[in-house]
Amino acid sequence: MKLNCWTARKAKEWKQAIQDNVDKYSEDLTNSNIRLQSFAPPRPDTYCHWFVDGRNYMSAVADAMEAACEEIFITDWFFSPQLYLKRPIDPTDKWRLDKILQRKANQGVKVYVLLWKEIKGTVTTFSCYAKSHLSGLSSNISVLRHPDFAPDQTLWAHHEKIVVIDQSIAFIGGIDLCYGRWDDHLHRLVDQDPNAPADTTTIGDTTQQENGGQAEPTAAKKMPAAMPLTMMGMMAVGLVDQAGQTQQKQQPPTTKTEDDEVKQSKTMRFTRRLRNFDPRRKKSSVLSQAFSHGVTDAKDDSSDEEDQPRGRQEKGDGNYFLQKYQQMADHVNNGKLVLWPGKDYYNMMIRDFAELDNPFADVLNRNKEVRVPWHDIASVSYGKAARDAARHFIQRWNFTKLQKKREKETVHFLMPKTYSKTSFQMLDCNPHRRVPQAVKANVQVLRSSSVWSAGIFQVDCSIQNAYQHAISAAEHFIYIENQFFITMMGSQRVFNIISLSLFNKIVQCHEKKKQFRVYVVMPLIPGFEGDIANAAESRSIRVMLYYQFKSISRGPSSLLQRLDDRIGKDEWRNYISFCGLRQHSELNDRPVTEIVYVHSKMLIVDDRITIIGSANINDRSLSGSRDSEVAIIVEDNQFVDSTMDGKPYKAGVFSSALRRRVFSEHLGLLPADDDGTLTDYDPLTYVTTKPIDDVTCDYFFNEVWMKTSRTNTATFEKVFRCIPSDSIHVSTEIATFYEKRLLDDDIELSRKELSKISGTLVQLPLLFLSEEDLLPNALSAEGVLRLADTFL
Repeated sequence: MKLNCWTARKAKEWKQAIQDNVDKYSEDLTNSNIRLQSFAPPRPDTYCHWFVDGRNYMSAVADAMEAACEEIFITDWFFSPQLYLKRPIDPTDKWRLDKILQRKANQGVKVYVLLWKEIKGTVTTFSCYAKSHLSGLSSNISVLRHPDFAPDQTLWAHHEKIVVIDQSIAFIGGIDLCYGRWDDHLHRLVDQDPNAPADTTTIGDTTQQENGGQAEPTAAKKMPAAMPLTMMGMMAVGLVDQAGQTQQKQQPPTTKTEDDEVKQSKTMRFTRRLRNFDPRRKKSSVLSQAFSHGVTDAKDDSSDEEDQPRGRQEKGDGNYFLQKYQQMADHVNNGKLVLWPGKDYYNMMIRDFAELDNPFADVLNRNKEVRVPWHDIASVSYGKAARDAARHFIQRWNFTKLQKKREKETVHFLMPKTYSKTSFQMLDCNPHRRVPQAVKANVQVLRSSSVWSAGIFQVDCSIQNAYQHAISAAEHFIYIENQFFITMMGSQRVFNIISLSLFNKIVQCHEKKKQFRVYVVMPLIPGFEGDIANAAESRSIRVMLYYQFKSISRGPSSLLQRLDDRIGKDEWRNYISFCGLRQHSELNDRPVTEIVYVHSKMLIVDDRITIIGSANINDRSLSGSRDSEVAIIVEDNQFVDSTMDGKPYKAGVFSSALRRRVFSEHLGLLPADDDGTLTDYDPLTYVTTKPIDDVTCDYFFNEVWMKTSRTNTATFEKVFRCIPSDSIHVSTEIATFYEKRLLDDDIELSRKELSKISGTLVQLPLLFLSEEDLLPNALSAEGVLRLADTFL
């Protein structure tokens, strides 16, 4: 804030008045002793709720946006304007994200969107398109991208996922408002277009269907040996733009201007149109492309200057596009429209995103390639906790404006609202604005922030502090879902303390002969494009496997080897399990399978403490000085009767309900006849066919969790010979691995075997490629950047 005073005396009076108000009203916000060293204090008796998977989360976000009266704040790592937040899709596009924001902006609501400005050539989030598209919808929509990278900078990312409504409702978690994230507990693999030919190969040849629907290995794919990292890889590895271009002649590093970006964006788009032009293509086969190009009004440049929008000019009869739109609406009315249109039907291990400015064109062949289901967790909180999240957004927005748009009057500074009781009157008088399942608990907003990400000179690593606090407080069990698990002990390169905290807790319980469990659920394989059988084409996958196995079970820095050395060989099996998720379905009358990608960033302790946010278990997310992240820690103050280790126990309403909901999904204990909405489902009262209240006792750990995961794993391997697998110790074994698949001999018997599967829980293959060196070649892009610690 800049104040111009007409005399020096007035300036001193203003300064003193501001200081007096800071001292009087902001002790909670400026106190250096705030719990967990967070920027925000705990907020008692705060309404909050959780969301499992994207369906219910996005629906709640859409409803909250629709009810917005003053402001909408959004910050995402990846943002897709044409994302449908409610499905089946409304024929009027009412619940399409850009349409909601445009409608609210036209009603006078101010919309502020803060996006990570990605490094070109490494990821395909295409924030320049998102900015240009949104900026052209209304003058009440403002979009900023951050940061502008210089060649000599270490490159981190804004990884937060926040939506704040009227500074009173805050959605925080792991779910970006982008393609591929909408899903429900059914985790469907197949979503075929009824208008497409039965067996077309126009998108790209693949052998996935013949391999039982698995994306790895896909022998028919031909990729450059020096493949740049996918969008998932960037978050784990963080390659700089120049290092990924090993097939191009190296040029001296230069800093691109915004005009350069505009020119490059136009040139690339024009080149793609020439490359994709096919005069033999029938109009009926390009419905989605026509709809995207003819109806969507978006700017063609990636500039951060607020120019007037320049809509696309399409040749041909304008009525053609209206006819195609009407056809699309008719398909919705007939219940035939796909749930995942265009780019939303996604499998990162087959083919990464491309041409995101053409959102309704498929990137996969739906008739031969399955999607990767997406498992994720998010939350909503209200009142003062939401205002804390808004304050963080405002701090980042104003910091970005100071860096990039200091003198730009059309881009406004934002002001946080007060925390006075009257300031929440609008929310208190309209309880219908809260999701009906919301309960009261103690909520604290956490973050990973530093000077580069938020302009603060004291690093905020309160998310890591909260993890340490929760693990140390655990008495009975710890449940972790996370996209990554990179945490070591005694390492000279990985410094987060998650592994050490788990180690200390397990050793402590072992020495006291106390029953204790740790459940870890993570992706079966890192979410990168590539053929794992080919080392040159899967360097990104291999380098992440290397660090994750080194964290879990391989080498002196790993958690399990440290436990072996301390409490006895294989004694850790009584305390901790590592699992993943896998789904199966049918495509073209043939069983298919694919992993369920775990993108959650969640921890639950003793059914009383929960952490939900955007932070992965790695140094990138937890150090505070690298990726920017936001999370909440919820500590229950309302309880229900339960059981723990065979004894009566008071379980928290928030944490216990979330944990039971997630366990029921993974173990296949949700209502069998549900359509994905779980409309009448209450995890605290629903009676499951297997007991899931006491997750510390031997019966649940051995006879429910471990037995289900082993049975599912054995069945998948028998029918499909899935990769990754404990049976494969070196990649040369993959070529012959499929020779004994039941699927190739007897489809009906395969279906019978698959009926034994319950849920999606499978064991993490800790022996996969155990006899192979997974370190990247020193001359590869990944190898070059190993020394910069951007992998971790």
